[in-house]
Amino acid sequence: MIDTEEYLGALTDRELLDALDVAKADLQEAADTQQNSEWHGSCFAGVIVMATEAQKRGISRVTKH
Repeated sequence: MIDTEEYLGALTDRELLDALDVAKADLQEAADTQQNSEWHGSCFAGVIVMATEAQKRGISRVTKH
């Protein structure tokens, strides 16, 4: 089994944001095609985990001008 903390810690900021983008796209597809399925729930959890890590690091794709 993969250790989540170790996996997230090994990602660069860019890799984390890219993974978050993939997770969000997967969640959208699951919501559109398999709402309330195990896959939908797993995708939701993935987005939460990735977004929480991005928040901890203080990073996002949105930049303030």
